[in-house]
Amino acid sequence: MEDSSSDIDAAAKHILIIEDLPQLNRFLAQLLEHLGYSVSTAIDGREGIERYRAQPFDLVITDVFMPKKDGLQVIREIIDEFLDARFIAMSGAGSYGDSLLEARRLGAQYTFRKPFNTEDLLQVIQREVGRP
Repeated sequence: MEDSSSDIDAAAKHILIIEDLPQLNRFLAQLLEHLGYSVSTAIDGREGIERYRAQPFDLVITDVFMPKKDGLQVIREIIDEFLDARFIAMSGAGSYGDSLLEARRLGAQYTFRKPFNTEDLLQVIQREVGRP
C-alpha cells in the first residue's frame, strides 16, 4: 500500500499573500498554514506579481495600498495574463471605499476593509478554494 500523504500535500491549495505590513503578512500566513493551506508571501506588488508568474496560485489575498506596485496594479497585471486568477483585496487606507470598488471592477471576487473579521475572511477563502 502506498503512502497517500504525498497525495494530500500535492492537493493542498496554494494561496499567495501580498501585504506590506509584516505583522499582518505573518499572521495571515501562519493562520492559513495552520489550517493546512500552502502559503507564499510577498511584501509588495512587484514581488507578488513575480511570484504569481513563476507559479500561479489558487487564490491571491492582496493589500490595495503598497509600495512599488499597488494591489490594483497587481490585479490588473495578473488577470491580463491569467484570466482565471482569483483575488481577495483588502484596504485600511482612508479612501478604501473607492479603491475596493475599483478592485472589484478589475476582477477581485471579494473585498475586505481593515481591520477585518478573521472568521469572515476564512469563510470566503473556503468558499473560493475549499477546505485544505
